[in-house]
Amino acid sequence: MLARFVITISTVFLLCTAHLSAYAAQQLTLDECIQLGLKSNPAIKSAKLKVDWSEEGIKEARSDFLPSLSASSSYAKIDNIYASGPTDSDFINQSQFVHSLRLSQILYAGSRIYNTYSRAMVQKDMEEAEQEFAKTKLILNIEATFFQLMKAKEDVAAATDTVERLKSSLQAASAFYKQEMAPYVEVLQAKVDLANAEDQLSQLKNNVDRKRAELFQLMNIPFSETIRFDGGLGYYTTGFKTTPEECWANAVRNRSDLKSLQKQIDMVEKDIQIAKGKYLPVVQMNVSVNDSLLNYAERGYSGYTSIDRDQHNTYWNAGVSVTWNLFDGGRAWYEKNKNVLDKLRLLEDIKGLENDINAQIRTELLTLSEAESRIASTSSAVEAAREYYATEEKRFQAGIATIPSLLDAQARMTRADANHNQARLDYHLARASLKFITGQKADTNLQ
Repeated sequence: MLARFVITISTVFLLCTAHLSAYAAQQLTLDECIQLGLKSNPAIKSAKLKVDWSEEGIKEARSDFLPSLSASSSYAKIDNIYASGPTDSDFINQSQFVHSLRLSQILYAGSRIYNTYSRAMVQKDMEEAEQEFAKTKLILNIEATFFQLMKAKEDVAAATDTVERLKSSLQAASAFYKQEMAPYVEVLQAKVDLANAEDQLSQLKNNVDRKRAELFQLMNIPFSETIRFDGGLGYYTTGFKTTPEECWANAVRNRSDLKSLQKQIDMVEKDIQIAKGKYLPVVQMNVSVNDSLLNYAERGYSGYTSIDRDQHNTYWNAGVSVTWNLFDGGRAWYEKNKNVLDKLRLLEDIKGLENDINAQIRTELLTLSEAESRIASTSSAVEAAREYYATEEKRFQAGIATIPSLLDAQARMTRADANHNQARLDYHLARASLKFITGQKADTNLQ
């Protein structure tokens, strides 16, 4: 037993190790992250199970078109306690066995069976639309987190360079102070700027770790320090050439949540028809085969002759029955009215969603256009800031510039890098949002 236990534990450990090592020392691109998320994310799996659940609902509703077959058996025993007057054979001590096989088929039910089946089919379409919406939502979240991670990494790289430059500035300031070529206040200023830069670098590194953790959570894979994410803020290599009208047309054609709401309206319309069907009669055909055995405790007499009164009958019967519920306290009426109101609510939800989509399209297009302009301007600012810092550094080494002017040039370069990275991130986030708003999984503007 001990050996078997050790083997089992070892096997489980090896399987877990193999699962983790599958991602070890791996570089993941954005597209690979999306594919892993679509494969492993619990929300996507849950949506898929709801589609499977609705498929079983179709089969369940379809079974109502078929006849039902049932079997029954009963046993009854009568023991007479007291009797007076003429003998009644129904109350003589006896035992009765009845077996029956019954076939029932609903011929008409006010179209309730058909509408229930149609509703189940529409519900599957709705669940499939919900599944597609969950996928596009997950893709948006993965893209946004991935781009934020790329921006955080570039911020760390820029902050690291800033710290190194400030260390050099502090060393230079200290050397000038020792030679009595600069006041001590400039050394203190360099120390403060370096401490602030190191604090900022620490925060940026933590932000990288947070974004990595969020990305692992979205992909639903174990966190690993060895996994690297390959990419940058240059993922989109072409401009986004489209108009609000084209985006709106794509949204109407592709948005899964709009399709889901429309399918919900179709389901409510079926519910209305089902409620109306309750006003109509139900016609049902029944065919049964019965076997009855009646055993009397005592024999009977015909004149002076003793006879066996036991009786055994096997017979079948067939018939058609009509059931009409003439009054149900208004239940069917109120059920219909409730569904009518639900349909009106869904129509208003569609109008609200369409208004939101229109507003989001125009907002994101403006954000995209603004980000494109900012990328161009901040790119020029980065080049100018680097040239300015290089010039000030040469002037400082030549003894012309001062420590404050060099630190000011460094601060300008840091701000320029941060603004440029933020502009590129805003562009990528707006691009990803537009893809989600228009209901597209892939960006047709990608090279």
